[in-house]
Amino acid sequence: FFPPPAIQVEKAHGRIETRVVQTSTALNDYLDFPYVGQVFRIKRATTLVKSGKQRHEVAYGVTSCPPPGRTPAGSGSWRVITWGVRTSCTGSAT
Repeated sequence: FFPPPAIQVEKAHGRIETRVVQTSTALNDYLDFPYVGQVFRIKRATTLVKSGKQRHEVAYGVTSCPPPGRTPAGSGSWRVITWGVRTSCTGSAT
C-alpha cells in the first residue's frame, strides 16, 4: 500500500525523535475528498533523554499535493513531520 518511507531522526531539546513518513495515491479513487492528491501516514517515536520515557504517535492525513516530487523519499521538503500542516504543494516550509 505505501511505498518505502522517508525516515528522519533528530536530537534536540532533551529528546530524540524518529519520524517516518509514508505517502500513497492508492486511495485516491475511493476517497470522497475534493482535490485529493495523496494520503499520508506519519509515525513518530519520542524518547526523553534524561528519563528514558517514550511516546509513540501515528497520524493519518489527506493532501491535495500531487506526486511525483512529493513522495517521502524524493522530497526533503515533507516537513509536515513536526505537526500541523507545514508544507505547501510548492515545497516551501512555513
